[in-house]
Amino acid sequence: MKLSDKVINCNESETVKFTPLINKLKKEGKDIISFAVGEADINTPECIKEETINAIKNNKTKYSAVSGLISLKKIIAKKEKVKIENIIITNGSKQGLYEVFQTILNKNDEVIIPVPYWVNYKEQIKLSGGKCIFSNTSNHQLNIKDIKNKITSKTKAIIINSPNNPSGAIYYKNDLEEIKKLSQKNKFYVIYDDAYEDLNYFGEKSNFVLHDNSISVKSFSKSFSMGGFRIGYVVASNEIIYHLNKIQSHITGNVNTFSQYGAIKSFEIYSDEIKKRKKIFQKKRDLAYSLCKEIFNCIKPHGAFYLFPEVSNKLKGQTVEEFTKMLLTKANVLVMPGTIFGMKKHIRISYTCSMNDIREGFSRIKKYLDSN
Repeated sequence: MKLSDKVINCNESETVKFTPLINKLKKEGKDIISFAVGEADINTPECIKEETINAIKNNKTKYSAVSGLISLKKIIAKKEKVKIENIIITNGSKQGLYEVFQTILNKNDEVIIPVPYWVNYKEQIKLSGGKCIFSNTSNHQLNIKDIKNKITSKTKAIIINSPNNPSGAIYYKNDLEEIKKLSQKNKFYVIYDDAYEDLNYFGEKSNFVLHDNSISVKSFSKSFSMGGFRIGYVVASNEIIYHLNKIQSHITGNVNTFSQYGAIKSFEIYSDEIKKRKKIFQKKRDLAYSLCKEIFNCIKPHGAFYLFPEVSNKLKGQTVEEFTKMLLTKANVLVMPGTIFGMKKHIRISYTCSMNDIREGFSRIKKYLDSN
């Protein structure tokens, strides 16, 4: 029997599938340095783990409300300067984004996506019946003129991911203000994917206070190394949250209850923990960037934990996929091909590993390329 066309046409997440590959190669005894996975080499803070364990021990393992614990939503509401009715807790920001697309998109509604982009946007939009409209960037910054040209009567939303995965770029505030004005004039949503909002090396928040047609999707995964907890949240209008709540009630119900208690604890250490992490990642960024620019053309990133160098002068007739495979098999370094982010001549390098691995990884790449 034939399966759903939607699922047949849906591609596997290109980033997630690299994790088992890394593990497989390591089990085979290969000394692989991974610049591929977007997950910090910093453990979840002890107090968050303890709070989560205590929640289990104290039998806080029952269902919560679908939209999340009131106590957690109150803390988030204070941080975001909104009401608790404007918040829903989700199983990571990935589920939050998917629920948003399911809520706002009708068949063939258009979503503008600046390139480069996070890999899951395309598939989530397709699964929701929408159509992706890609907008070119200039030096990884928004191209407002191009975005204006892409707006039609079918435009339902634009996605703003700043700090950006994969480029690490932080979009200019003037451009973000212009996007806000365009969305209000043309009546479409601005979806802020704010997974990396705390990893901003400019020292100031990159996005604006929420407005009437904005939807912000956030995560605890990057800020507190809570990827396995699967917890994030969406901030939006009462109407949007009401419908997200309906969808979530049929998909998963509430988010893991004891993970929510761990998330509550994260706010007690928020300022100190973010300050510490930014210092660590900025130091790694500076090292990785200094080594990368000796080999590739690379724009210095100001957020997240990625470099996105342009490698066309190294391809020698290869595709970027062939180039990344060569680096893996010949230099034992794993990077991500830019094609999965919408760019054919770039690679993504994640500098979440140790300083020694950053040095060794770039040394291997340089040594191999210099010898060929």
